[in-house]
Amino acid sequence: LLTMARLTTEDALVCETRPIHPFLHRMVREYELSAHDRQIRLRLIIEMGNVLVTFDPRQVQRVIDNLLSNAIKYTQPGGEIVIRAERGDDEIIIHVQDSGPGIRQSDLPHLFDRFYRVPGTERTSVEGTGLGLAIAKSIVEQHGGRIWVESEPGQGSRFSFSLPLSRRERSVS
Repeated sequence: LLTMARLTTEDALVCETRPIHPFLHRMVREYELSAHDRQIRLRLIIEMGNVLVTFDPRQVQRVIDNLLSNAIKYTQPGGEIVIRAERGDDEIIIHVQDSGPGIRQSDLPHLFDRFYRVPGTERTSVEGTGLGLAIAKSIVEQHGGRIWVESEPGQGSRFSFSLPLSRRERSVS
């Protein structure tokens, strides 16, 4: 709750313009051991040049932390998580796709609501408060981006978010 409150203040973001590649590689390296321990394959695919993005590294790290930790929680041993980064017209898009159980269509519209947990997860060993995705949404929107999910039961889930390119990158394209 404290994190949510802090994100509503005007100076919640401390943005820097920097290349996105090293940031993404570092984030994936931080989760390699956790994925390996759970016997999950973790891959990073970058489908763009090393573009500049203006973002708050600490806050975007929270978004990726949430998406990767959720993917690891819900993916069974032997599964795979793929982080894919691609360039859109004026944005980069980062996808975190897992081979977990997937999510029912009726739950998708509520996933980014505060305190929402998919029914049945409270009876499993998957812990959580139901705030992580709401916090991720707030951070992404404060950056001028968007966040969404695609999922089918039995087919895994793909959480995606976008961040605007830096002004310099937009003027080049």
